[in-house]
Amino acid sequence: HFSSAQFWQQGAGGFKGRRPSRCPRASSSSSPCVVGACRRPLLERVSMATVNNEQAVLKQILATLQQSDQTIIRILDQSKFVVAYLLQQDGNSPGWKKAGIEGPVYIVERSVKPRFKLVVKNQFQASNDLEDFLHPEWELDCQKHYIFYKIEDPAKNIRGLWFHEEEERVRMEAALQKALEELKQRPTPQPTVTQPTPQPGPGAPAGGVERHAPPPAQAPVINPQAPTQQPPQLPGQPQGTAPSVDGITMDTLRKALRSLAEDEAFLSAIMAKMIETQRSG
Repeated sequence: HFSSAQFWQQGAGGFKGRRPSRCPRASSSSSPCVVGACRRPLLERVSMATVNNEQAVLKQILATLQQSDQTIIRILDQSKFVVAYLLQQDGNSPGWKKAGIEGPVYIVERSVKPRFKLVVKNQFQASNDLEDFLHPEWELDCQKHYIFYKIEDPAKNIRGLWFHEEEERVRMEAALQKALEELKQRPTPQPTVTQPTPQPGPGAPAGGVERHAPPPAQAPVINPQAPTQQPPQLPGQPQGTAPSVDGITMDTLRKALRSLAEDEAFLSAIMAKMIETQRSG
């Protein structure tokens, strides 16, 4: 066993020499090296390289977005992966349907009006992206893993976005709220821009990797039923029941009719009405 002094005096592995009185990187003997100071420049370089890499990635993403919209000047925020839903209020089975759009989502700023835009780049079909221009009349409602928003055009479906990462959902919600507040404080006429309306689809095509979005914990304010897949059911909703925009399902109607059938006063009134109708006929 060697002491520190013996190590330098007797040598180790063939090395012999005097023990340095100070760190070789120190500028002078009057300013000795602080523990860890020699590593700081390396850590600073690593940190700077990380920042530069992130900026390079953002610049590349911005260039990609500008290929379809040259007026985009800045990315306000982004999330790596979302699943888009559309609320179907007509037909035999109203409710949330997958739009067949999955991929990264961006909130961008443009050099012309409309100033802000939300873009979901579809990883399955590039020509079927979800693009919505932010408007002061948007209605926004959020819950865990979900952002629901109703655009200014009442003829268009209410949208829903499922986020894989809750932290990213919270950050995107804040960015949306900030942009909408800015539009509300300085309301300006927003020109109507025709965008292709995404059509509900079964989800990912063959060969694609589909991530499944679980049902939300509670119903949004915009619409009482959250997006459902096959199956997801909302808490408390019986399996197989059809959702309704007003929160009324076939099951709740069935229960109401059963309660009336067990009401003696109601049955007596119906019986008296039937007897009166029969006698008058």
